[in-house]
Amino acid sequence: DREVVLEAVKNAEYGGALEHADKSLQKDREIVLEAVRNYGKALEYASEELQNDPELKKLAEDRTILW
Repeated sequence: DREVVLEAVKNAEYGGALEHADKSLQKDREIVLEAVRNYGKALEYASEELQNDPELKKLAEDRTILW
């Protein structure tokens, strides 16, 4: 369920919530954005297309530095 995964990535302490999400949700920009806001390294579990998104890459780098 999309809403369940969205809440999980917002509250996860690591990228596991996105890692275990359905592939279709790993392509969902809103879900990936929330996951990366919470844990920069979560980007590695996103679809290849979103892993190459410049905005998401920058956010992931910024969030990873904070860890």
